[in-house]
Amino acid sequence: MKKALLAIAVVMLVAGTAFGSFTEYVSLGGIPMQYTTTDQVVTVYPSLIGDYSNQAVAEFGWDLWGYTMFDTEYGVFGLSASPFPPMFNSGIGYGYLPDSAVGVQYGTEIDGMKVGASLLFGSEVESGIVTADGASEDNWTYGRHAIALNLGATIEGEMPIDLSLGVMNVSRWSIEEELYVSGNLDESYASEAGGIGIALNARTAIDSWLINLGFQFDTLSRTITNKETSADDNVLTTHTISTREDLEISMNLGFAHVLKATDTLTITMGSDLNFNTTSPYSTKDENLIADTILYGPSNRDVGFDVTIPIYVAVEGKLNETWTVRGGVTSILFDSDSRTNESIDTDTGDVDETNYTYGSVETDNGLVNGTIGVTGTFGDLTVDALLNPFILLDGPYFISGSNNDLAVNIAVKYAWGN
Repeated sequence: MKKALLAIAVVMLVAGTAFGSFTEYVSLGGIPMQYTTTDQVVTVYPSLIGDYSNQAVAEFGWDLWGYTMFDTEYGVFGLSASPFPPMFNSGIGYGYLPDSAVGVQYGTEIDGMKVGASLLFGSEVESGIVTADGASEDNWTYGRHAIALNLGATIEGEMPIDLSLGVMNVSRWSIEEELYVSGNLDESYASEAGGIGIALNARTAIDSWLINLGFQFDTLSRTITNKETSADDNVLTTHTISTREDLEISMNLGFAHVLKATDTLTITMGSDLNFNTTSPYSTKDENLIADTILYGPSNRDVGFDVTIPIYVAVEGKLNETWTVRGGVTSILFDSDSRTNESIDTDTGDVDETNYTYGSVETDNGLVNGTIGVTGTFGDLTVDALLNPFILLDGPYFISGSNNDLAVNIAVKYAWGN
């Protein structure tokens, strides 16, 4: 279930009303962005960027980031600087994403069809030198890169259809070297990893219902090279290369119903059917000194998961200035199935299937909820995600706990609308 919640949080980023923010999304309890109309829906469907032009947003709290989208005679352009927003629910590649990214977006209309594109790039590199007691020296370098391209089109009509194709490449490497005082190599450790994710999404609207279908394919490969030399003659005594391959396929089909209860109260309810399969990873260990190869792992699992979450989000306008919103997410059904296999370490082939096991959980009673507030002052809007602890414990003079009123704040400015 934890993996399912992580996947939901990663791929489905926003909910709320027009000119929304990430802060506004979180305050609605995690309802998927595909079922809403806020500006951040362009993360999955970039063809909709033209619906959210002429605005600038800055977010404060967990981190500092922002973006702007502005209309020109050549179309709508966007610029962003933020933590890297994964377009995919990639469990195998998520930890390989840099902490921050810059992005450019573009949207226009061609022969009555909306089209758009989004390009994101993130990179980080660190290095250092450590000297141990004057007897040795450690050099290390670490880096991560990621680039993502998302293309989208919207076919309008009585039953509009949004389409998108996203491709993301991630890579990570690290090099550690320990040198003798003579400067010769004592030991080195080098790790390289890279992967590709492909995501397809389609969404349509029928009256007050939104229906979304998503498919994702992710692959990741890793190589680790280890070397050791003797202190006296600098002869290579250890030289091994280990490789690993991972594959993950996911699909989801979901819906949401938007109920306009009154002129000031909107309720959105939805659910998803999520499938996730993780292929058995494979490894290959080569010892170049002993001239041997071992395949593995000797024992591994093949996984298949099915989850059905439910979402409820409520947004109420108190007056012309203030709006309050909140939402909850819960898992109604969670099935986890695993098949255990033995591998022939000489050939890498499946030797035998040992056993199959799994678990099924229904309505576990766990509910994730959030609440937020928005203040609108002319063209300026402020969103705040309220701190749940201050709601439970109260302010400092009541509870003695030093809780902030809000954990994240977004400031938005819109013009020409």
